[in-house]
Order: sequence, then structure tokens, then C-alpha cells
Amino acid sequence: ILLLAAILFPVVVFSQTTIVNYDFNGATSYPVSPLTTATNITSSCSWTESFVTYCGTASGNQAFISNSSNEAIAMSNSSGTNTKYWTFQIGGSDLSNYKSYKLYMQAQRSSTGADTLTIAYSTDNITFTEFGTIMSPGDGSFAQQVLDLSSITSLDFHSDVYFRVMASGASSGGTLRIDNFQVQATE
Repeated sequence: ILLLAAILFPVVVFSQTTIVNYDFNGATSYPVSPLTTATNITSSCSWTESFVTYCGTASGNQAFISNSSNEAIAMSNSSGTNTKYWTFQIGGSDLSNYKSYKLYMQAQRSSTGADTLTIAYSTDNITFTEFGTIMSPGDGSFAQQVLDLSSITSLDFHSDVYFRVMASGASSGGTLRIDNFQVQATE
């Protein structure tokens, strides 16, 4: 009976697909076209202040030009509580086919930089809902975390989705860096 049920009612397994990967090592035309890994998906990034690369070789839009390994975007002053942030917009004609989002990212801070990153989401870029936090160590290493938003069904099948990474907990100005911000979803 179990074999007959498996034949008549096969189990469909859905897997996560990385639809956008903001890998700042090689995003030569970022923010106009960061590394999208799915067809008909667009992405961009905005920020609250000028940024520099981890290597410190450029600022503004030029911060995203590949010039060496281990680059990341950085806030040179991460003070304040959730007043400084990056906003990642995902859109495109096929985004409305996706659901069950997951986020992967890495963060690093200087000893006085923001130690907490709060992650929020939105579908209109106006009202953001906080979802989770990442603690960034001050020992020079990158903390990494996967945030599972699959229970947030209000994100499913939208044509625009926004994720905001906000800084807090800096003991003074301090630098905060992020890299390899990946958006994953199920089609």
C-alpha cells in the first residue's frame, strides 16, 4: 500500500535557490547590476552614508569595483541605533514566482564598531518589520549566519522584496563590514 501511495502521490521536494549574491569581491558594475544568479531577477543596494571597501581603496560607487580578494563594503562610522543601514532591493519579472526566503551574510567589526546587526524586511520599502539579529565579533573575524524567513508568508510571490541590515551597539564610531549577502528562495 505504501508503494502504491508513493507512486500515486509522489513527494515533491523544493530546494532553496540563491537568487542574488552580493559578493563584493567581484561585483564590477555594482550597484547597477550585482551578481544575480537567477533569470529575470534584479537587485540593487542603497545606504545611509558613504561606504568604503574593506581594503579601503575607494569610496562611493567605486567601492564595488573588484581590486583584490577579501573585499567587503564597510560603514566607516557605525554609531547610532539602527539609524545607519544598507537596504537591498530584489525585484524583476520572475520574483513573484518565489517564496520561502532565507538570507545568508557575513559581518565583521572593528573593536569599537557596531556589535549587533538587525535584519528587517519589507515589500514596499516604507514599512520594515524586524526579523532577526546577528552579533558581530570584535576580534577581526567574520560572523556568519543564515536567517530563515520561510515562515514569513507575506513575502511570498511579491514582485519587490527589500531587506535592511541596520547597525547598533558601537562603543564609538567604529567600522562595520558585510560581505556575501545572499538571498535564497524557493520557486
